[in-house]
This record gives sequence, structure tokens and C-alpha cells, in this order.
Amino acid sequence: MLDPQPIKKINCQIAFLQETHQSDTEHDKLKKSWAYKVFNSSHQSVNGFIDGIQVFLMNIYTPNEDVPGFISKIFTTIIQHSTGILLLGGDCNCVMSQFIDKQPPSRTSAPRMSKRLKYLSIESGLVDVCGSKYPKSRDFTFYSHRHSFYLRIDLFFTPKSEIHRIKNIQILPITLSDQAPLGLMRDLGHRPTTKEWRLNRKKKEKASKTNTFREQNKKKLEQQHKRTPTSCLLDTLKQARRDLNTTNRKEGNLRFTNQKYYENGKRARRLLALRLKKQQSSNIVHKLQYNNSTFTRPDEISQEFAGFYESLYSNTDTCIEDRELTQFLKDIKLQELSEPMAK
Repeated sequence: MLDPQPIKKINCQIAFLQETHQSDTEHDKLKKSWAYKVFNSSHQSVNGFIDGIQVFLMNIYTPNEDVPGFISKIFTTIIQHSTGILLLGGDCNCVMSQFIDKQPPSRTSAPRMSKRLKYLSIESGLVDVCGSKYPKSRDFTFYSHRHSFYLRIDLFFTPKSEIHRIKNIQILPITLSDQAPLGLMRDLGHRPTTKEWRLNRKKKEKASKTNTFREQNKKKLEQQHKRTPTSCLLDTLKQARRDLNTTNRKEGNLRFTNQKYYENGKRARRLLALRLKKQQSSNIVHKLQYNNSTFTRPDEISQEFAGFYESLYSNTDTCIEDRELTQFLKDIKLQELSEPMAK
């Protein structure tokens, strides 16, 4: 029988449990002694609300064998169904780093499942919470009596943009089993909602109409230049050709994007979602070190950036005399655009 007392003792509100070896009936008994809701499966995901905040929680237990396809299935489920704040956790049965997450360290090649987990977490914009919070720390959640080594295989993942909401994460002592509990404290807070991006077909139609107009204008200018070959008309014709080539390239890129991401149905939709998550993650500054201090909250990072650039571009030698300023501007030699190019 699974004893809920250790869970209650640490004041746990949500528990991700693995390898309980209990029947559905035994799991339901937790409701009487501790839990309000109980879900059990090899990889269980829950969409819901906590204090009005939408969350997606996923608890996983991966096979002991090297099965990279299982990891792919997990991340496909996340891409298809996750909404709101995401938290993925569980027993992954593989490490993120053969050197840092294993004692004694190993120089051998990582299993395929480890490589797939690391690759897909980066592609999905997720970060290993413990590894992100303590990148140089070496602590472990599992001890193998058979092979006499330690591993960190119990992991939590969260979007890179939400890492600042993790208040604390720690590996607790191993008690009854051969694995240590992993405790995480998270501040849900309130986050702005984002709208799902969709291809704007009106923009595509507008681009096609613009392209037709520029094609007609180019032909008209060519005919005029054949009749009256002036230099001014030639400059206008060259600019019209450049504009048309630019429009053709943009329209071609738009058709390629439409074909690659939309014509193949759900598979392409998942691909687009994956690319967008990776792009959003790569644009986020989730940690800043400045003046021997580390900042993780977005408002603190913004303030430090603002203060740095305000100090960088502040000019103590500001010119206050209009005459000096006018003379300074006159001395700057700038290339002038021709009238057709300016238009």
C-alpha cells in the first residue's frame, strides 16, 4: 500500500508519482487520506485550472530500455494538447548529460533516448529546471545497487519563458525506495494570453494583386523608355524592376511557407508549432548576470537593460547652443537620393 504520509509531511499539493505498483482501486484510496484527484497511466497529462490559471501537467515514466520513440510520443502530445502553463516531470530513465548527471562520470556516447530528450526539449522551448537553476551542481536522484553508480534521471521541464516562476527545486533524501523525491515550488502568477498564429490569406491575395500591378507598370515604363529613352525614365524603370523582383521573392517565400506548413494537415501544423516554440525560446533572455548579480525575473532583467543603455547613451557633453548644433549638422556629408529613388 502506498503510504501518503511522506507526501503530506512535506505539504505537497500536487504529486507526480511513478512505479507505485498499485491497482486503480488502491490509487483511489489516496483520495480518502490525501488527494482530491488521482490520475494514473504510463504518461498522464491533465489540462485544467488552478486559481483561475490554465495549466497543463504531464507526469511520465519512460521505459528502462533505450526507446527514443517513446520520447517523441511525449513531445507530440505536448505540442498537440498543451495549453496554458506547462510543467512536464517524471522518471525519464535517462540523463541529460553523461558527465554531469552521472557519478562516476561517463565518457561513452549517450543512449538514443537521452539524445532525443535533449534535442526535443530544446526544439520545444523547454528547459531542464534543475539543470538550468544549478548548471554546475552535481546531485542525483537514483542509485543503482547493481552497477554502483548514481544518476539524475528524475526531471522537471518548463518553458524557458516561465523559468523565473520556479522559486525552488531540490532533490530530497532517498528514504524507502532507491530513488529520491524531487521537490519543486512554483509561482503560477498571471501570464498574458497569446493568440494562435495563422496564415493571413488576405495578405497573400494582396501580395498577388500588388505583383500584377507592378508587372503592368514595368511593361508600361519599358514601352515609354523605348519611345523616349531619357535617363530619368531609365532610373524609374530600374526601380520598378527591383520592386517587382522583391515582390516575386516574397511571394515565392510565402507560397513555400504555405506548402511546407499547411498543405500537409496535422503533421505540418505540429511542425509549425515546434518551430514557433523554438524561435520564441531562442529570443528569450531568461537569466542575466551583471555587476556580480544574477537576475531571473523579466521585470528585473528589463530594468537592468534599460539602466545599462540609458547610461551607455547618456551624453554629458550635450550641445545646448543652436549655432554649434547647426554647424555640426552642416559638416556631416550625407549622400542624397535622386528624385525617382526618393519617391
